[in-house]
Amino acid sequence: MAKKKKRENPRKIQPSVTGTDTKIQLSDDFYNGVSKDVASSVTDIDDVLSMLKLAPVSPTIKVNNRFEPPIYGLPQSVQDIITEICTKKQVPTEFVLSPLLAVAGAAAGRQSILDGRGYKNPPCFWCVVIADPGSNKSYPQKLISNPLLDINKVLAKAYDEELQEWKAKCAAISKGSKDGNAPQPPKPQKRRVCVSDTTREALAEILVGSPDGLCQIRDELSGWLGDIGRYGKSGEISTYLSYWTGEGFTIDRKSEESTAIVDAVLYNLCGTIQPGILADSFSQQHISNGFTHRFMFFWPQTIAKKRIERIPTVPDMAAWNSLINSLYSLRQQKITLTLSDEANNVAMDYEKEIEDSKTFPILCRMKKACCLSST
Repeated sequence: MAKKKKRENPRKIQPSVTGTDTKIQLSDDFYNGVSKDVASSVTDIDDVLSMLKLAPVSPTIKVNNRFEPPIYGLPQSVQDIITEICTKKQVPTEFVLSPLLAVAGAAAGRQSILDGRGYKNPPCFWCVVIADPGSNKSYPQKLISNPLLDINKVLAKAYDEELQEWKAKCAAISKGSKDGNAPQPPKPQKRRVCVSDTTREALAEILVGSPDGLCQIRDELSGWLGDIGRYGKSGEISTYLSYWTGEGFTIDRKSEESTAIVDAVLYNLCGTIQPGILADSFSQQHISNGFTHRFMFFWPQTIAKKRIERIPTVPDMAAWNSLINSLYSLRQQKITLTLSDEANNVAMDYEKEIEDSKTFPILCRMKKACCLSST
């Protein structure tokens, strides 16, 4: 058997700082569906792209070692954010990178599309960190998700105001009608950008009002996994799989005699789990139906011994908060990202590694069978 080719150092194929190798294209309907008032208040696209400028040809990586996932392909501003948290909170890259992908994807929304390798994909990420208890895996996720929680507070306040106004209108209409059965205005939809502990039914209702991007954030993902199918709900796994693919859905409300239709959704997920309960949380059924394959698992192989500090340092999250708010303000605009030639080569190499890994166990079994037969 041929020896597996070692992946080349990707630092040699970094895109140029001028940006000529990375084709960021805006579709013609840049402001379609966005009113002039909203468009004028939205952050300028050039400002956001400047925040996401390419990494330098020789990126400075201060926290990564050979066991950690590479971050050299991320914009330098994002690399700096990861380095800031990893250095000051003494955690591996995985603890930050995992929630970062899910949160940033939800903030950017489903109108942001990566067009490459024959697919057009929105920024959908289901990310899970695997680490022992007490390894400080939850705190970085909290730091990364805080901007979404702040946006949630604004959305929740606006919904409460709309709900009170709706109730007042309904009361006025009922009072003014002779029989009290006059048609009522539609109930306002609950909008969110993130959720935590929620049922499948409640999640579906929130997705009706929040189809552009939603992130479910769980500290212990085993609780969410354990609730799936616990109360005899049929087809729950299929529902989550359809969310992952971005498919729309329909909800028939018997009490309100109405139907809610969603054309497409963006549902992201991030959380943590302990190694000891990993196998029990992802059952054989989850593997067979492809549910487990939708997740990106971040399992640091080495966690450095924590340095005891008299006054623990606190990461500066101002840049991250600004970036998430900027992405959220632009989520109604259709943005298409295309792969550069260098990025396409990396993607092809990765796909080849995946395909090789699928056949490797089979080849090993065949070789073992040949050895046994020869003896």
